[in-house]
Amino acid sequence: MNRGLITVAGNIQFQMQGFSLSSNLTPEDIRFYLMYWDKIIIPTNNLIHFGIPDEEDLINCKALWRPRTSHIGSFSGHEVGEAIIKGQSEIAELMLKDSNTDWVVHQPGNQIFLPKETSKYNNTIRVDLSGALPVPNKDTNINEILEFKERRSAELEALHSTLDELYKEILISPDPSLEAKSIFSRLKKEIEGLEKVSGEKYKTTSKFDLSVELNLNGTDMALAGTSGALIDFLSNGFTMPIMTTLAAVGSCIKVSGKSTNTFSAADERLKLGYISKATEVGLV
Repeated sequence: MNRGLITVAGNIQFQMQGFSLSSNLTPEDIRFYLMYWDKIIIPTNNLIHFGIPDEEDLINCKALWRPRTSHIGSFSGHEVGEAIIKGQSEIAELMLKDSNTDWVVHQPGNQIFLPKETSKYNNTIRVDLSGALPVPNKDTNINEILEFKERRSAELEALHSTLDELYKEILISPDPSLEAKSIFSRLKKEIEGLEKVSGEKYKTTSKFDLSVELNLNGTDMALAGTSGALIDFLSNGFTMPIMTTLAAVGSCIKVSGKSTNTFSAADERLKLGYISKATEVGLV
């Protein structure tokens, strides 16, 4: 199955007046998205257009789609930020109906901001994968990344599938005993394998952190009825190091529970939303 990302053109922040765009996407962000997802959607709108690195090339190779949404307002202040998140939600509502692609809502930074009319508060388990995912440096030609993905599609799909299995395992048993289970060992092995082939292809790579908010209230989730107690139990969370031979010091998975704003249209999905950012430890 193809995997798709519906994201925004930069980091969203909330201020007293409302939402705004605090910074644009970087070339590293784009290479991270391109490396780990098959399709990328970054909506634009009629108020203002924010370009992204390598936009024309990405569109030409059909890796990126920039649908245009229409909103009433001006091209300044909080109305721009609100138009961005409303446009993302509008497109996401359509794309989540596509059964041929595993679409996820994503924003760069530390949390996802959503319009009130398309979101609600849910109990979630947040899984932070820190300092583990290799990404080609900002000068890498996007066609090189596409060629690498084609040659290494099996490894990349195995990583995605293992992460999905890990997320399901966490929902079944969200405690530190997870570290002793075979799925965790398999994840470490696959990350190490991807680091090795990435290092052989690219002279320099950076690392990205990826966080996912897991659905505790889905109809197929056994823990839904006890989600409140589970959030209390996981309020401080727990961390498991990813000790591969190639992983950077500090690579880890952290599991925690929280009540947060989530996208209503994703209510019955395992993954309610993704968040990512460049790892602060720098280049490896």
